[in-house]
Amino acid sequence: MFTISWQFGYDLTQALPQTFDQTLDALEKQISETSRTKWLLRSVCLATSLQTLIISRPYVGDGAATALSLGTMVLTRVLTHRLLVQPKIDRLRQEYRLLSGQLERQHQADSDSLQKLRNMVGVENLKAHAEKLHQKMVVRKMRKNAGLKCDDLSRGHMLFTGNPGTGKTMSAQVITHILYELGIIKEDKTVIADRSSLVGEFIGKTALKTEQLVNSAKNGVLFIDEAYSLFHPGSDKDFGPEAIEKLLPMLENRDINTIVIMAGYPRQMEQLMESNPGFRSRVPVKIHFEDYSDGQLINIFQFMCDKNGYQLAEDAVTVCKEKLSDIKNYEGEHFANARSVRNFFERVQSVQERRLAKEIGGQSDGGNGTSQEDSLTTQGKSSVDPAADVVKQLMELSVSDLEVAAADYQSQSVSHDSGDWKGMFR
Repeated sequence: MFTISWQFGYDLTQALPQTFDQTLDALEKQISETSRTKWLLRSVCLATSLQTLIISRPYVGDGAATALSLGTMVLTRVLTHRLLVQPKIDRLRQEYRLLSGQLERQHQADSDSLQKLRNMVGVENLKAHAEKLHQKMVVRKMRKNAGLKCDDLSRGHMLFTGNPGTGKTMSAQVITHILYELGIIKEDKTVIADRSSLVGEFIGKTALKTEQLVNSAKNGVLFIDEAYSLFHPGSDKDFGPEAIEKLLPMLENRDINTIVIMAGYPRQMEQLMESNPGFRSRVPVKIHFEDYSDGQLINIFQFMCDKNGYQLAEDAVTVCKEKLSDIKNYEGEHFANARSVRNFFERVQSVQERRLAKEIGGQSDGGNGTSQEDSLTTQGKSSVDPAADVVKQLMELSVSDLEVAAADYQSQSVSHDSGDWKGMFR
């Protein structure tokens, strides 16, 4: 064994000039091509012989001592690296590859609801929050798979603020699906409520109704619309504060496992948060829904067209954008965003129906009962399919439809009292 260790050192000292690290790397490469078991046995035997040699022969000639010291260092490094460190490195590399692949698959296999949210018009702040939740849950799953500790998730109760028609209620339903698909809540359900769902008519009833409502949303999401209505400053006979006092401690109850979303207009919701010191700490997530831009409003209108089987004429797109902008400016702070777009869309539908009833339905032959469709199909053979032309007319919204609808929309608004008509858009 002494001969083996000395031979290792002697071979290395006789090698071409190179750094010590290079020498060891070269030896490790040689070792890596040899049976691990073989080197284990030889290294154990050699270590024993070296220890014996140190005790029995305290003095060895310079050349032999150098060779022996070098051989000992090499074998120590090889033994430590090859048998102890390298297996751990190999295992960590394998786990890293597995977790990296899992992360990649998670990014590729996003939930349907998350993709739906990404495709929605506007709601950029909610999209950013959903992406953070998605990333958080991906990393948590990776940590669990790696055997690392994961703290319990905190209650992510949310505050939605925004003007009318900015998509708060619809977004609450979408975020519920996302929370469920990410495993944050156990049930894919949204309970939508308002003041009347929590506040009772007499003392003691409010606390009971509030508890029953929260329990009905167990393992899901409770969405309280116009939550600011629970607080009326200066009113001694209002039971809204009782609902707040009952609701706040229930937000911390992990047995219920309910995420509460409270929504309303920015200024009023700020007053609600100020009404009780415990609100802000228990509702950590605040998401503001911005008003839609002119470009987003036309996108919403076109989405409604697609959903209902309509399309804007080629020359009507620009006109539609202008009319929506006019309505937005006309209503000012009372503009209801997507809700106003929907109201305008329904008026355009109505105008188109009246126009087509005159243009197509009015051309029916009253004498023999032949309809426009029959008359079109009995006319001479034409290169243009008459039925297809009728379908196009039924689907298309023209410039005149938009202009008439916009004028009708504004006239209907003005006909209301100046103090009341704007309230119709809330």
